[in-house]
Amino acid sequence: MDDQHIAQIAAILSNRSFGRGSSIRLRDALDAQMPAGIKQYMLTELVSRFDNELVHSPQLSKIDLQAPGIERLRTILLKELASGYRFSRDEFAALLHDAILFTANYLTRPQWAIDHLLFEQQQEIPLPLLHARLEYCADYAYLGRFLQEILVRRHADGISRDECRALLARIDEVVVRHHTPRELALLTKPIFDFMLLKEAGLEDSIPLEPVLTFFEDKGMNILKDYIAQICRLRKSTAITINVLAELMQDLNKGQERKGAAAEGQTELQTPHTSEEQVAAPIESTGPSTDSAQKEILPPADEESPLPDIRTLMNEKQRQRFVRHVFNKDQAYFYGVIATLNTMHSWNDAADYLGQVYGINKLDPFADVVVEFTDLIQKRFTTPAEAGR
Repeated sequence: MDDQHIAQIAAILSNRSFGRGSSIRLRDALDAQMPAGIKQYMLTELVSRFDNELVHSPQLSKIDLQAPGIERLRTILLKELASGYRFSRDEFAALLHDAILFTANYLTRPQWAIDHLLFEQQQEIPLPLLHARLEYCADYAYLGRFLQEILVRRHADGISRDECRALLARIDEVVVRHHTPRELALLTKPIFDFMLLKEAGLEDSIPLEPVLTFFEDKGMNILKDYIAQICRLRKSTAITINVLAELMQDLNKGQERKGAAAEGQTELQTPHTSEEQVAAPIESTGPSTDSAQKEILPPADEESPLPDIRTLMNEKQRQRFVRHVFNKDQAYFYGVIATLNTMHSWNDAADYLGQVYGINKLDPFADVVVEFTDLIQKRFTTPAEAGR
């Protein structure tokens, strides 16, 4: 995105939030209509600044932050301080510019943006810093959540740049594998919302280039080139979500007809990705027996007598779970369901759900979370499982 477009977005959002006043509280600015990613960046950046001041304060630095309850109170305090902070016009303009620039890069190049966000100053970071920096990312939350889940299961205390790059790429490969072309097209909706500065409809169009960049970041070059070629033939420089879904479905059907997709490969897969590569170890150095595919999404047992969880819920339940349990993150929802489908006992599933709820700060006793848990438990109430 060029400087002129960033300036145009900044002017619109500044007018929506700041108006003609000389100062504004962040809380009031966040009430304005603006993309979720920009709001998240601004809040997280201010929280980070206050946290840094807290750590370096001569008096407050003496507080034992590991004492019971202190971390929760600290989080509440920092967010309240940030929300109540009053900006001058110049301060607000500077933060808004940074938020727009980061959000534009993150939405179109999420893997690249996360890499630079996490490892701008060092090649390896501890997990607390990973968690803190991922707070800047509002959209495509499945990337950060799966990343954190895997590291929790490993009992890791840090992650290197090379390891993170490889893992993010594998996560995207697995997510692509388990989504239909239309579902993958819907993953681009945050880009449309950002470019249009509103809740985009399926027939709303945006320039083609950001969408092509998004698929290039995922390594889906066959798809990117196909979309670019068709749009060039149509003399079109813009695209809608519906048109994108249709093009992806057409490419998928064409690959099936030609027999181009080998058994077990992603339907919309790039030529450099093979089944062996998907199963390659995440770590580029050091001993490891885990594969990326197995660690992100273990292979399902085709002979398992247990039902597919997706058959246990209706469409209204699915929509409710995606919205309220997975914070509207459909990719993360399908990834968790696919992981649960590989498990053979309720104990394993319950442990995994505990990790999911903990990472996402969900109340396990909330009505919709209880409903989701009960539905998962139904999978393991078959006679075969009951007799174990």
